[in-house]
Amino acid sequence: MALQLGALRDALVDAGATPEKAARAAEELAGYEREFADVRGELNTLRGEVRAGFAEVRAEFASVRAEFASVRREFKAELAEARSEFKAELADVRSDIKLLKAMNAVSITIGLAVLVKLFIH
Repeated sequence: MALQLGALRDALVDAGATPEKAARAAEELAGYEREFADVRGELNTLRGEVRAGFAEVRAEFASVRAEFASVRREFKAELAEARSEFKAELADVRSDIKLLKAMNAVSITIGLAVLVKLFIH
């Protein structure tokens, strides 16, 4: 005999249904009950899979965030080093410009001294 909901069968018989019709109705409803239980089980399984999937996504996101932070730190360090090197090179260029200005002043002074000597003699 198939699974039935006894209380439903008895209530249907008391309401005037034949015992055969009441039994079929109770069996049909019991079948739906099993199907709903199966659906609930599948939903719980899917819920667990979705939670696991979200956990994986969160873990991957945390990994990407950590990697991004690492790249950012490396970039900042390299940028600071490049800035320091640029400042050192700029200081060298400024020093060279000062030297060239002094050499230019000396050249102009010597040139003027030669011109003055030529015109004086």
